This record gives sequence, C-alpha cells and structure tokens, in this order.
Amino acid sequence: MISGASQADIGVLVISSRKGEFETGYERGGQTREHVQLAKTLGVSKLLVVVNKMDDPTVNWSKERLRFDERPFPPLFVLSLQGHKSYVPNMISGASQADIGVLVISSRKGEFETGYERGGQTREHVQLAKTLGVSKLLVVVNKMDDPTVNWSKERYDEIESKMIPFLKASGYNVKKDVQFLPISGLVGSNMNRRVDKSVCSWWNGTCLFEALDAIEVPKRDPKGPFR
Repeated sequence: MISGASQADIGVLVISSRKGEFETGYERGGQTREHVQLAKTLGVSKLLVVVNKMDDPTVNWSKERLRFDERPFPPLFVLSLQGHKSYVPNMISGASQADIGVLVISSRKGEFETGYERGGQTREHVQLAKTLGVSKLLVVVNKMDDPTVNWSKERYDEIESKMIPFLKASGYNVKKDVQFLPISGLVGSNMNRRVDKSVCSWWNGTCLFEALDAIEVPKRDPKGPFR
C-alpha cells in the first residue's frame, strides 16, 4: 500500500458497509484509519471514498447506513496547513483562499509556550491569517488528553487568557469573530460529538463540527479589491 500510494495522484478508498466490518476498520487502530493517514502523509491529496457491499443483507442499500454521522454536512472545503516554520509559504497560499480559520494549538506543557512566545509559530499564524483576510477564527486547544493536561480546566483557561489579548492586538473582535474549544484529535474527543461528561465535566459548549456548522461565513465581494 505504501509503495503504491507514494506514486498515486488520487486515491480510491473502498470501505465495507456490512454491519461490523465498517466498525472494525474505523475503530482506533483499524485499517481504514491507517490507510487514510498513510495516503495523506504520502501526498495523496484527493480521495474517492467507495462504500462497498451495499447489497449485503445487513445493509440492503440503506440510506441510513450511509449516514455515518447524524448531522447534515454543508459544503465545506478544508485546506490543511502545516504549523512548522518551513511551511510558512504553504500557509500563506492556503490562508489567502480561506473564509474562516481553525487555529490548532497544543495544550501540552511546554508546547503551547513554545508556539506562543515571541517569534513562535502560533503568533505568526494568527498575524498572517488576519493580514490575509481570515476574519473569523476557531481556536482549537488540542491534546487535552495529554498526561500533562488531563482535561484540566485551569490549563484551558490559562491558554485562553493568554491568547485573547494577543488576538485583540492582532485585530480580531474576540467576542464576535473568535471561538475557543477543547479537543483531543488523537482520540477524537469533542470533534464530531460533544465530549462525554465523564471525560471532561466542565465543558458545556459545542464540539468542533457543530462550531463549524454554526459559524457564519463572511460573504465575498467579487468586485471588491484583492486582499
């Protein structure tokens, strides 16, 4: 798979709709997840997802089976921009096309501080995003499951309290155009479904997908000036 994907321009991901088979491949450590991650890492930028075995008796061409998430999906295009300083040119070209931004920062002790300190990539990305016309921002505090954090409200509040003054200084209206939320990308907590209270008892806000659904995308003026 690795040697093939490294030569491919596009990928065709075939997944089984049969009850139990999809879940086995999709669960943490499953082959579906591994293949998607490897394909992206190896440069496969476009993906056609084929849901196979729809004629299986456990499925019988069920439309509901195709709805792996209960929420409706609006048209949404995601531009993934790396955080490393070597990829700043890629970040600039991507941000210049974006309507909204999702700023992912680490809550792990030491990692947030490295990105936030003077000259850090967190600061640079915020300033570039604002300069390039990204007027709305979702600030996603990631790695909340890390042992140094363990879904600590104090750590989340500390990061938020440090980011707000900098966002204001960068030109963002924090009350109107910025939203904060905690997640764990590794285990998928608070991403497509709200984090369980047994994991994070203090969070009463939305999950990432709900926030993306609810955000008001700024209208573009085709006759307006270039950014």
